[in-house]
Amino acid sequence: MRMNRRIECRSEGCNHEVLFKPAEGAFDEQRGRNGRIPLVPGGRGSPTGLLHRHSNPIQVSPYCKHHTCVHFHGDERCVYKKPSHDSVCAIHARCPILNCTQARAQFLEPDFDSLSNAVPKYARFDVCSDHKCALQRCGGRRASSETTYCQSHACQAEECSNLRQEQRNCCLEHQCKNKACKTIVEGQFPYCVIHIKCQMSNCNEARHLSPKTNEYLTFCIDRKYHAAPS
Repeated sequence: MRMNRRIECRSEGCNHEVLFKPAEGAFDEQRGRNGRIPLVPGGRGSPTGLLHRHSNPIQVSPYCKHHTCVHFHGDERCVYKKPSHDSVCAIHARCPILNCTQARAQFLEPDFDSLSNAVPKYARFDVCSDHKCALQRCGGRRASSETTYCQSHACQAEECSNLRQEQRNCCLEHQCKNKACKTIVEGQFPYCVIHIKCQMSNCNEARHLSPKTNEYLTFCIDRKYHAAPS
């Protein structure tokens, strides 16, 4: 009689069964020249009683689901132990930013019931708190050293460190001053690339800023005295 042997977690004092997963894309050395996988006798569920060799390969973690690093499921296939309350091992807890020695920021798993008596469980953002987007629930990396927000939340205006508006690519300060326009301004101008252009046909110069009124005229400096033809 064949016994189904249970493999226990290697973590000391833990008797849970180890975690395993299908080995996606596993290489089969028995594959024939025609690209087909050879069949072996005795396979159940096949009309011919044959089964593909290595048709269901698996990868086994040394630990149970409570002690297996989440990176075991990724391309790295990590096999290092993690604490039961954390989602990653000590190696993957480090911030990946060059020369950073801090740990990736933690957050309480969203589905954890705070009213239960269970031990709280934490997940990790991609980076540490010093390199993480300033928005509390966003784990993205900061877009640059000039802002505290990630690429998705930082204003796209040059050298701006403000939070962009919702469904916009810039903050209110760098939004085109044309009332009907929501586009980012062009350079140091208060208008976008379309609304800063001289209104004379085929002219690509910027509209002239009047020193008297501190307002932009309709035309560029060469055409500020333009008059409509009689």
